[in-house]
This record gives sequence, structure tokens and C-alpha cells, in this order.
Amino acid sequence: MVPRATRRRATLNPLGLALFGWLPLRLRWIRRASVGSALRGESAGRDLLALRALARLPLRRLPIHPDPVSAWRAGDTSTLDALAKLELRTLGLNA
Repeated sequence: MVPRATRRRATLNPLGLALFGWLPLRLRWIRRASVGSALRGESAGRDLLALRALARLPLRRLPIHPDPVSAWRAGDTSTLDALAKLELRTLGLNA
């Protein structure tokens, strides 16, 4: 017969892993995805999402334009749209 304390620990360990390991990561993702979703609907949101993509994504993920920074500065709509879509994809959202 297994002691009650051992059974309780065997039950609480996976629950503790979920609460202290997975839950903070999930909450951080929810917060970031909510901000991205809100920005997607605003008029200046596309520009901000494009800027976030330029700042956060590695250069190998930015093959959109030969010089994406100058295209962003010039306000090239196709580059802005592509950068915003990349940022939304990194947040797990559809563009």
C-alpha cells in the first residue's frame, strides 16, 4: 500500500509543473497575441507590426525586399504588409 503523502506528491508534481512552467509562458503568449490582434485592426498598426518585425526577426527571415529598412522608411505598402504578416505569424496569428 502506497502512503497517502506519496500519492499526494505524485499528483501535485505534474500540476505544479503545469502551473509554474507552462502557465506563465501561455499567459505571456496570450498577452503578446492580444496586442498583435489589436494592432492588426488599427490604421497605424501595420506600421508598428512592420517595425516590430524589423527589430525582432533575424535577417534571414526578412527576404521580402533587398533593403527592408529603407522600404519601411519610404512607406512601401507591399513591404509593410509583408513585414506585418511575418510579425503576426511569429505571434501565432493569421494575417
